[in-house]
Amino acid sequence: MRQEQSIGFLQRLFPIFLALIGVGIISISFAADMLGLGSGGSFGTNQFFLILSGTVILLSGIILLLSSPQRQIVERVLLVTGAIAVASMADLFVFGPLAGATYKYVLLAVVLLSFVLMNVLARNQEKANYFANLGELIKIDSQVALQFVGFVLQLGLLILVVREFKLENQAFYINLLQATFYGFILHYFLPGPHRLPFFLFLSLATLLGILGIVNGLWIVGTGLLLLGILHLPLAFRFRMIILALVVILLTIARAGVIQILPPVIWPILSSIFMFRMIIYIYDLKHSKKPFNFWSSLSYFFLLPNVVFPFFPVVDHTTFNRTYYNEDQHRIYQTGINWVYRGVVQLIIYRAIYYYFAISPLEVDSPFELVWFAYSSFLLYLQVSGQFHLIIGLLHLFGFNLPLTNDKYFLSTNFSDLWRRVNIYWKDFMQKIFYYPSYTWLTKRGISGTPALVLTTIYVFTATWFFHAYQWFWLRGSFLLTVTDVTFWVILALLVIFNTLRETKQGRVRTLGNKTPTNKEIVMLGIKNMGTLSFLTFLWTMWTSPTLLDWLGLWSMALQPSNILTILGIYALLTVGFIGANWYFKKFIPSRPVNKAPSQLLRLALVNSAFIFGIFLLGNPMFYNRVGGQVKTLFADLTTSRLSDRDANLLLRGYYEDLIGVNRFNSELWDVYSKRPTDWPLLQDTPAAQLTDDFRLIELNPSVSLSFHGEQFTTNSWGMRDKEYAVTAAPGTYRIALVGPSFIMGSGAADSEVFEWVLEDQLNAEYGGQKYEQYEILNFAVAGHSALQELYVFEQTALQFQPDALFYFAHQLEQTIVVRNLANRLKNGVELPYAPLIDIVNQAGLDPATQTQDEMDTLLQPYGEEIVAWTYQYLADLCREKGILPVWVFMPTL
Repeated sequence: MRQEQSIGFLQRLFPIFLALIGVGIISISFAADMLGLGSGGSFGTNQFFLILSGTVILLSGIILLLSSPQRQIVERVLLVTGAIAVASMADLFVFGPLAGATYKYVLLAVVLLSFVLMNVLARNQEKANYFANLGELIKIDSQVALQFVGFVLQLGLLILVVREFKLENQAFYINLLQATFYGFILHYFLPGPHRLPFFLFLSLATLLGILGIVNGLWIVGTGLLLLGILHLPLAFRFRMIILALVVILLTIARAGVIQILPPVIWPILSSIFMFRMIIYIYDLKHSKKPFNFWSSLSYFFLLPNVVFPFFPVVDHTTFNRTYYNEDQHRIYQTGINWVYRGVVQLIIYRAIYYYFAISPLEVDSPFELVWFAYSSFLLYLQVSGQFHLIIGLLHLFGFNLPLTNDKYFLSTNFSDLWRRVNIYWKDFMQKIFYYPSYTWLTKRGISGTPALVLTTIYVFTATWFFHAYQWFWLRGSFLLTVTDVTFWVILALLVIFNTLRETKQGRVRTLGNKTPTNKEIVMLGIKNMGTLSFLTFLWTMWTSPTLLDWLGLWSMALQPSNILTILGIYALLTVGFIGANWYFKKFIPSRPVNKAPSQLLRLALVNSAFIFGIFLLGNPMFYNRVGGQVKTLFADLTTSRLSDRDANLLLRGYYEDLIGVNRFNSELWDVYSKRPTDWPLLQDTPAAQLTDDFRLIELNPSVSLSFHGEQFTTNSWGMRDKEYAVTAAPGTYRIALVGPSFIMGSGAADSEVFEWVLEDQLNAEYGGQKYEQYEILNFAVAGHSALQELYVFEQTALQFQPDALFYFAHQLEQTIVVRNLANRLKNGVELPYAPLIDIVNQAGLDPATQTQDEMDTLLQPYGEEIVAWTYQYLADLCREKGILPVWVFMPTL
């Protein structure tokens, strides 16, 4: 009896004790500077962590003081505080320097214990005796504990690998993954009813932390407005009318006509609502299930979405149906497996992107053509890897969503490919367009083959439209190109053909559990090769600027003399596909994750070993010790950069203002997306104009304007420079500069152009000594190659009688000189130098029948010769005029 009274007394005292501790910690945080814990007079991150810790402890005490019905609101407040704590531990809410590790671990432990306490209370509804049964309630099963440790170990190692290789963007590998890691640990110990609200609060806190509170609130507010309209107490058609009006307003704003939202939020806001809203409306109309606040908001505000604008089209019904629909440990392990698979795919993608993907301009043989076609399609590994990561991370919070891509490289026909690649998109099209339209036709007496053909055409028309629609919402412009439309038309016809064939002959869906024969494996390999090869053929068209460019690319390689070589290459590919099928069918049968705890533990250990191996390969301590090519390879692979191909496009597009960004180069888009939307080309301003002579582009004289945010001024001679007389004053040493845009000073203010600074420095330090003064005349123009620089020097700069020529070269001398020469030929400009005419004749160029890209490709082998001739001509010309020629190499990236 006395023992029961003692336990009862402790149970009544314990909540008060917790509340007092919490208040004490909060109070201490305000005196942190006096105690040496603060940030020197200003509110710091350490103090914020102390306040969070104290608040969690205080709320835990209050929860224990309240009865079961009364504590629900306080528990929700505790979940919000826990989500803010996770975002803070992920370095999203900081005040000055980052918090120390000790503060993070203390905060994690405090929140973890509070969530365990909620779990204890949920399992013991009779609060009066929870303290007496505490030992029984928190008893830990050893198998469960080991599984949890296995999950944490695998996830922690995967995060280390992602951070080491710097996969995707910094917000992902620094912030979001930390939030996922801490969030998973805390979420694991929550009782079931609190898990979905905590996931929502964590998603919102991460959104606010990554995008900023103001931007995040705009997204959340807009989302709540849209959802609020859908749940107004009005007839469905009236809700749709109101929603349509709001969407029209948002469309006008996205097009840039008006500005009602911060521009930075559009990609994420669009990614969240542009497809999921369509699915949600469909389910709202057809489903009889009552509205669930937590699941509806969680469906839209999914944790990874804030760093992945290109997001799989998650189905609302599937999202709800698969939430903890089987053993939680199996769901978690499946998620970790998919994250692991996504990480591996992204590393492979990076290797292909860095070392194997080539530009169409580099294609001048049948082998390079096939290489270009396959390497271009293999870049889809980035999308596949991202989708595996996204869905895998959602599994860690109980969303047992299906696979997004399933061995699409082993597709046997185009219908099979449609079922394997981007499965979520296929399901979206079937649910919203295929089944309703097929049913509608059947009711009107159109069935069988006609209905099948018509609905397939309808689905692929919708697919094309919604890709353009997606482009509009993510980037602000509508995609409408001949290559895009042609790609989807051909793909639709192929799927219709395969579908009709399967309908007539029957589809062999699986080989079951029996081991396939060698003949079956060979046939599968041949089908794989045919499907993927034709797809890559179409893919090169989809990624080409125009159909003429695409036809020009293939016409050169498909000449009769090259047909046998092409067939031989595809024969080797067929052998490779047969080998892949033999490996997958014989040794890697498709099996789900085993439910047995011992199997999960064994899988966790195997995964951890492999993940740790990848971590070692990317660790500088390992590859620096190995040295040689291994060190060079992994040091490069763990660096996030542009590939040489995209770096070339960046130099030619950004510095020369001539080349557009290919819409499928996402890394290059990341660089360009940092520009203002109204960033003009130089020739689109009064500062410059295109010419119909060999110069290509020239600066206009006596212009002063703002260009790329800086003052841009030209003198009376059309130079980006000060005013100079044609004849220098006595005792002056005059230098002429020629080069492209980075020498012209694109993006720099007049007084910040380096030749201006150098001239001032020379005169300040050496003026009046050997020479009275120095003058550096800047003849550089954006878009010029070595040939244009030679022409400008000979035609313009020589009249200023320079004492020296500073010629600035860069790493793309050959590429730019070939590109500009092809451009001038295509525009009908007469070449001013006989040796260039000879090279053009040797290359077999015909501007009347060939595209610029075709001529560019034919000239590529002569690039080195053209540059060498230009250098020799310049050097000879300088010596003849008594001018000192100086060659300067200035790398641009």
